[in-house]
Amino acid sequence: MRLSPEAHDHVTAETHGSAFEVQTGVCKTVAEAMDELLDLRSELERTLATLGLRAAVAGTHPFAIWQETAISRGERYQFVYGSMRELARREPTFALHVHVGVNDAETAVRVNDRMRVHLPLLLALSANSPFWQGRDSGLASARTPLFQAFPRVGIPRAFGSYDAFREKFAEAATTQFGSGWAWLVDSGSGLEVMKTSNADLPMKHGAKALLTLDVWEHAYYIDFRNARPNYISTFLDSLVNWDFVAQNLGS
Repeated sequence: MRLSPEAHDHVTAETHGSAFEVQTGVCKTVAEAMDELLDLRSELERTLATLGLRAAVAGTHPFAIWQETAISRGERYQFVYGSMRELARREPTFALHVHVGVNDAETAVRVNDRMRVHLPLLLALSANSPFWQGRDSGLASARTPLFQAFPRVGIPRAFGSYDAFREKFAEAATTQFGSGWAWLVDSGSGLEVMKTSNADLPMKHGAKALLTLDVWEHAYYIDFRNARPNYISTFLDSLVNWDFVAQNLGS
């Protein structure tokens, strides 16, 4: 598209070829985010008009059918298709994502846990997908059952506290048999702790890696005399770069 240089960096492709994503920068207030989003959408509207096109915003594509859904050609989207296979080709769904920066890990965990009870109400207020395959679905949000075809969706589990996260992460790292990894990931529906073998990655399962710890014995054999629990505690207490984790979450 022939976007202005200012807007070009804020528009990216999406998994489905009929969609694109508009991203604001980091905003300090809701009003600032709304103003920037309005400017970006106005720029898109002007650009699309020169091509004889118009953009629409909804929770689902109103008349697409899965047999005609095309996956974007970018490496990331082909990777999603490789992990989700034909589930990735189901009718496109859309959403407004709001990433909120929190100053410290303990507060972030408390916010995550307390937001869980509000998610059904927020979903009801944001319902904007009555149409599916060219028909009135009879639902205010047809997107909800469609999106449930993906794994790891729904209300995220509660961590309880940073200490609870630490316990879950340490348990995953301790109980990974032999070589492998412990991970903090963004599953698409919330933060989760998982573990994998050397030959596996969370990205293969559609999750975004935020933090990882290598539990191959050679990673701690010399410094920790093969004492994995001490290695894990030192990593969590002294070595985690939470700014890097936050950057991964926001990317």
